[in-house]
Amino acid sequence: METKNFQVVIKSYLEQLAELDAEFAVKYFDEGKKIEECCAYIISEMEKMVQNNVVGATDDEVYGLAVRYYLEDVKVDAKIGNHVRIVCNQIIELTEEEKEEARQKAIRQYQEEELHKLQSRKKPAVKKEIQVQPSLFDSQYETAE
Repeated sequence: METKNFQVVIKSYLEQLAELDAEFAVKYFDEGKKIEECCAYIISEMEKMVQNNVVGATDDEVYGLAVRYYLEDVKVDAKIGNHVRIVCNQIIELTEEEKEEARQKAIRQYQEEELHKLQSRKKPAVKKEIQVQPSLFDSQYETAE
């Protein structure tokens, strides 16, 4: 699952907070804590609130969990399942290099899909012409009339 944008948004918020709060900055720059684990912690906490396979959270709730990860000694299962879909309400500006990389990835994916379609397409069956043999009985009835 792709959590890169989510990680960028969380990291940006935490870095701004670290600039404003010296005590938090000490914890934030601790070598033992990683943004990937922080996001995994947030997702695992959100999964506990799931109802009908859906959960929503405000920015403050998500950022609060991120801060909690850095301030408290929490255990994290760093494995994020593929069943999770993260929607960020933050606009992330891509660099020209990232845009080109995304474009190339999309082109490769499109080419692979089209190639797969061509390879999996069934060849049209050769139609065999059915030859009908004339019946002796059909011609007998036609001449008798």
